[in-house]
Amino acid sequence: MINDAKTIKSYWNEVINWMESKINNGILKGFDSIVQASKAKAREFKTFECFRTIIFLLLGKLGFRIVNNCYLRI
Repeated sequence: MINDAKTIKSYWNEVINWMESKINNGILKGFDSIVQASKAKAREFKTFECFRTIIFLLLGKLGFRIVNNCYLRI
């Protein structure tokens, strides 16, 4: 219990900041997981531009059905 109190005391300013703003880093962690998935998909490419393009495609949530009607037709 004493260790828990010391931990809370050492992070007290961060706790107060969160209570005031209610902002967390969940969105950033979500983006990071998408970037890590794109790294796995981009292993075959030789340039950073290809890797960056895959990140933009995944994070942009583009509607490929507008361009191609056969895209993931179920």
